[in-house]
Amino acid sequence: MDNRNLKIFRKTSISLYLLVFICFFLLPVQLSWAEDQEDVLSINGVVKEILLIERSLIVKPKEGKRHKIVFTEQTVFKGVAGAGNIEVKQKVRIWYVRENDLLKALKIKVMPELGC
Repeated sequence: MDNRNLKIFRKTSISLYLLVFICFFLLPVQLSWAEDQEDVLSINGVVKEILLIERSLIVKPKEGKRHKIVFTEQTVFKGVAGAGNIEVKQKVRIWYVRENDLLKALKIKVMPELGC
C-alpha cells in the first residue's frame, strides 16, 4: 500500500471502531428507556373520591371499574397546584406505574372545564 491509501485506511478504521463503540454504548440506554416507558400506564376518568389522609384518588374511567391511585411527593400535578386543589367530578388523566398492589401516580393532569 502506498502512503495515501494507508492514511485513508487508518481514518476509516478509526471511524468504524468509533461507530461500533457508540452503538454498543447507546443500545443499552435505549433499551432501558423503552422498558421504563412500557411500565407507565395511563387512565382518563372522573375523580369520584379524594382521600388526602391516604394520599390517594378514586378515579372512574368512562368504561370499567374504579381505580385507587396513590400520589407521592414525586407526583407531578398539571392544571392544579397540588392534590388539595383537585375536586370531585373533575376530569383527570393520570400516568402511573404498578408497584406491588399499588397504582402509584407519576403525573396527574386535571383537564380544563369547558363550557359557557
